[in-house]
Amino acid sequence: MGQIISKLNGLSGQLIDSPVPVPGSHEVLVRVVATALNPKDWKNVEVLGQTGNSGDDMAGFVEAVGDKVFEFKPGDRVAALHRTWEPHGTFAEYSIAPD
Repeated sequence: MGQIISKLNGLSGQLIDSPVPVPGSHEVLVRVVATALNPKDWKNVEVLGQTGNSGDDMAGFVEAVGDKVFEFKPGDRVAALHRTWEPHGTFAEYSIAPD
């Protein structure tokens, strides 16, 4: 899957190939259709020096669910938040959200 990783040299990013993440027990794998760029996403890089995939807001379709998830099923349309500072942010084809 493709994902955008932010770099420290200004507001640039790099498209890299990464494995599709696997949801944990209480997580949902979302095929991202739309995401948003928030001030915290570029401030993480510019002010805090934090690089990586910092996207957190998404809309898309559930692809897979963890074994303890009962509220969602593959194919469901969702708007979700990714956990800030965790791997597998929303600037990617697939992202992880808590159930």
